[in-house]
Amino acid sequence: MSDVVSHDGPLEAPSKKDLPEAFGGRRCAESELLLISEAVARLEDGMYGNFGRPEAVMAAKKAYPGFTIGFGPRKEDAVTLIDDALKKGELSVFVLPESNERGTPLKVPSEVLGKMIRIRGGLPDRVVQPIRIFAGDPIAPELLAALSKSALYLRRKEFEAWYKTGRKKRNWPSHAKQRNSLRQHPNNKPPMGRPSKQNDLRAPIVMLVAEGSWSARQKIADLVRLLLKFKGVVADRDTARRVVDQLYKETGKQAYWRRVRKRSKVKRTGRSHST
Repeated sequence: MSDVVSHDGPLEAPSKKDLPEAFGGRRCAESELLLISEAVARLEDGMYGNFGRPEAVMAAKKAYPGFTIGFGPRKEDAVTLIDDALKKGELSVFVLPESNERGTPLKVPSEVLGKMIRIRGGLPDRVVQPIRIFAGDPIAPELLAALSKSALYLRRKEFEAWYKTGRKKRNWPSHAKQRNSLRQHPNNKPPMGRPSKQNDLRAPIVMLVAEGSWSARQKIADLVRLLLKFKGVVADRDTARRVVDQLYKETGKQAYWRRVRKRSKVKRTGRSHST
């Protein structure tokens, strides 16, 4: 990714296809747009809405009944999907300049989006340190001012169309739960296709955790060994790790929570030899 944002001349007005329809002022523009955080919440609900409230959130609500408490792992899944869509150009980001009385939004170029600081894998509602990040870049003053003061929005209709397309693919966790329920019901015909390796591991892992034979405080290597020894299931560490992480997102149970250690980057320097 280039460190310099290229713009030939001043910022051009967005084309009609990039703008929400029938703008009649700033309030109308905002009604046609969606904050990134609102889009994340909408997607998270679609991905995990049929799982209910995570165990960790229920425990926190008892301690803090008046607070709105979310669940980070689920939210980060939604954040990642939306950010991937932004990078691929499937979704666009807009800002509202204060100087524009009609509230016509400005589309943020992909080069500018690429330089923005991500938080937990995605863009926040406000640009982090825009003046410092884009100092010296040839960005139109109107856009730079808007990036400094405006929230970041998605076009509501564009997001809804993208959301429906993603839902039709039926590869969200909520869809996997529906498929598993169909397989377990004796009166239903099993869905076509072979279940994934992760589905094969889910029930044995849940049983080992319920029995108290394993928890995420132990090593994944121990889990793989127990699966083979007591359940007769062959699994590799990466697949088992992904299943445990997904079970934590779905249930919020501490027994599935793994403390992920970030590997320290070791700078390797070549040895010099004198001749």
